[in-house]
Amino acid sequence: MEDIKRMLGELKQNMDANNTSTNSKLDKIQESLSPLQAQVSSLTKKVEKLDKSDRRKNVMIQGLAKVGAGQESRVDLENRIINIFHHQLQITDFTKMELDFVRRLGPPKDVTASNSSIRPVIVGLTTERRKFEILRNSNKLKDSKIYIHQDLTDEAREMKRNLVKQMKEERSKGNWVVIRQNKLVPAENKRQNKRALSESPTSAATEVEVNTKRTLTQSHISDFLSQSPSNTEAPKNAV
Repeated sequence: MEDIKRMLGELKQNMDANNTSTNSKLDKIQESLSPLQAQVSSLTKKVEKLDKSDRRKNVMIQGLAKVGAGQESRVDLENRIINIFHHQLQITDFTKMELDFVRRLGPPKDVTASNSSIRPVIVGLTTERRKFEILRNSNKLKDSKIYIHQDLTDEAREMKRNLVKQMKEERSKGNWVVIRQNKLVPAENKRQNKRALSESPTSAATEVEVNTKRTLTQSHISDFLSQSPSNTEAPKNAV
């Protein structure tokens, strides 16, 4: 029995020593991995920054279907986009020299009548000024099936998708909010309209009351002057 206890004690000591050695090795591995993790994090941020920089002059066009069953040439696609800028967005001074590149996303596929199957088009511009002008005028396409918006990274696109969902939820509660600078803010024009509607009946009633009092006061003054003794004695003084 004593031999068994002694063997168990030695076995426990060996296991504790092995655990200590293993933990020490794991700590060293973790220490060696920490700089690598920092480098990966730094490289990821740089890649995201470069991705945003590459996209900062781009716009994405959705709903622009391919014309015909044949191969769509780059020149034809450029001409169609310039035609949209000229006639629908009314940016008549846009030239082909302001196009850096034009390409459809994804592999070619059979396009049906469904708008969701139409591959979006990425348009690279030479200046951010043109990009902002195109985005400002994109509301002129609201009656068409073509949509133009900023070319976002996957992370920014997911953030915007969540913001749109939150915006719809707030509006369903009666809180009219809009998305500005990646956050929800109250829409000032809606607030001003609501304030004007709520104040206008009171203001109108107050104005009518003031005008009525003014009219009554003027009437009383006129009656008083017509009955004043000075008015009856005026001819005597004149003689």
